[in-house]
Amino acid sequence: MDQQLDLADDAALAQVALEVTSSLRLGDVLRAVTAGLVSTLGVEAAYLWLGSSAAPRGLELAARAGLDPGGPDPPDALARLTAPDEHLCTNDIPHDGSSGSPEWLDANGLRAVAGYPLTFRGVRLGVLGIFSRRRLTTLAFRRLFLFAQQAAVAVQNALLFTEVETLRERLSAENAYLRSEPGGDRSPEAIVGVSPAMHEVLRLVEQVASAESTVLLEGETGTGKEVIATAIHQQSRRAGRVMVKLNCGAISPHLLESELFGQRRRSRRGMGTRPRLPISGTSPTPCGPRPRSRKGWLSCRPGAE
Repeated sequence: MDQQLDLADDAALAQVALEVTSSLRLGDVLRAVTAGLVSTLGVEAAYLWLGSSAAPRGLELAARAGLDPGGPDPPDALARLTAPDEHLCTNDIPHDGSSGSPEWLDANGLRAVAGYPLTFRGVRLGVLGIFSRRRLTTLAFRRLFLFAQQAAVAVQNALLFTEVETLRERLSAENAYLRSEPGGDRSPEAIVGVSPAMHEVLRLVEQVASAESTVLLEGETGTGKEVIATAIHQQSRRAGRVMVKLNCGAISPHLLESELFGQRRRSRRGMGTRPRLPISGTSPTPCGPRPRSRKGWLSCRPGAE
């Protein structure tokens, strides 16, 4: 009499589902799916392929447990599973190569295969394939189908968490870069000058640093406008935050205003709404059509984020 895997007691499958949903790390989720099916349910092999544009069939092997699959690509019958209601469930695996090479199937004594697409809101994330030497009952196929739906949600959550972590790391790196000051200490105390004119400049720095208003610094190139702007920022209420500098010379004069202050939606072809972000400083430049007698100017808002 043939042995059957009927999953009559679904407590084991529920335990696997709990382990799958208990982590947001993609690697942990994938391993919990495949290893749990093999170790807890007793199937001979479980494979999970995730979508990949670089893979020949659009799927790459992301996790496996049990038997060596013999290759990274999914069998044709599994690769074709795309819709949420599609599945492959049979206790008589055809030896035509569509569900695995006949040699591999015979060498491992496999007779049952269950394949389910992992979909989330109509988008295929991957495919789950399960191979067993024992026959699977109709109830087992149904419960594995429900498990695949739970696994799809867990995989989607893990993918989103990975994306958020990547963006967070990138933001942290950019924040660290913006906070770095290769010019060293530019506090007013570090500005060297004993002349009456320099004392007057430092007095004005202290005066405007506490004001919530825009400051315009004018002067020839190389006279230290950025140094003074940094000194104003460091004495402002937001000195502990990032001072964003923008090289106006690298921006087209026609796009400078929208780059600094934003653009209304569809007000200019090809441009969407941009956030109106205050800036703490800009590099010395003859900015756009606005004529000036001096070679450079710099506008800053003290303590802006």
